[in-house]
Amino acid sequence: MAGCPLDRPPFNCSSLMEQAERMESPPPSQVLKQFYDRRGERLDHVKARRIVRWPFKFGSYPPGREPDRIPYHLFLLVKEADDIMRSRNNPKDVTKLALVEKKIHFFCKYFHCHLPCGWEYNRDNASDVVACYDPMRVPRYNMAGYTPISISSLGGRSPVSEYDEQTLLSRHEMITVLCIIHSRKTPTVWKMGRQLVLFYCKVCSCFGIDYHRLEAASEDDVCLMNVGSYNL
Repeated sequence: MAGCPLDRPPFNCSSLMEQAERMESPPPSQVLKQFYDRRGERLDHVKARRIVRWPFKFGSYPPGREPDRIPYHLFLLVKEADDIMRSRNNPKDVTKLALVEKKIHFFCKYFHCHLPCGWEYNRDNASDVVACYDPMRVPRYNMAGYTPISISSLGGRSPVSEYDEQTLLSRHEMITVLCIIHSRKTPTVWKMGRQLVLFYCKVCSCFGIDYHRLEAASEDDVCLMNVGSYNL
């Protein structure tokens, strides 16, 4: 089969982006096909990989310096969910709420190190979270004490040998996406792999970032994507 021309996307980017907007992912069985050849044998470059069922950490805070409130952009999502629940007079509101809550759960999974210790989203407590949050407090993000991930902090594990159960991306691939967003320089999206595009668009969607124009994002929008001097 001839290779794809370099000036054309090898897959339907618009369809993938629409899928990401709905916070959907292809079934794991479909994604896993890329790890096997036609005979059903695992490809050499993924034989050493193992699936990880817990969220990857991309950084940490020292004891006693953990965040005392949820991130500002997570607050906006919780507030959106609460607003929908308060004005449920449209059948479409159920779909809207489901989408917002998918974003909340995605945010909590992949940015869990920025949550107060033990914090979990609960629909029944959403109004209390909104009522207690001061959106005017500055700075919106206090990253004092936060240490981005480093190779030494992985305890000898390779960032390419483990992959996330939900996205089926390696830690290295996920950090690559976070670096791109943190740079605020819009990438040529279709040159990224399918799963990278999905993860990229989902992260941007959770933070209200236009993935077609990262340059318009503010420092607050991208500060949680800081992975420091991680060597890609």
